Amino acid sequence: NWELEISSLKTGPRARVTVFENTNFKLTLKEMEKYPDLLHSLGLTEKDAMEDKELIFGANSNIHDLSDFNFRKKIRSLKIDCESRS
Repeated sequence: NWELEISSLKTGPRARVTVFENTNFKLTLKEMEKYPDLLHSLGLTEKDAMEDKELIFGANSNIHDLSDFNFRKKIRSLKIDCESRS
């Protein structure tokens, strides 16, 4: 379980990594903001939605401290995409 433990990040030559504060990266709080009834039914506020974030890091990224992005130990989910060789 890496949730809330990641403080740095390094990607490979063909990798793209998207990191999320939300555990369910398919429907972020920012997206839920479009559905206020859903947001409120989950006990969340508009402020919670405003604080929800995602960051994208391209190939060969070498981030020593995610606090530079105000994201240190805030990652709850991530996606890794790899480019295929041409």
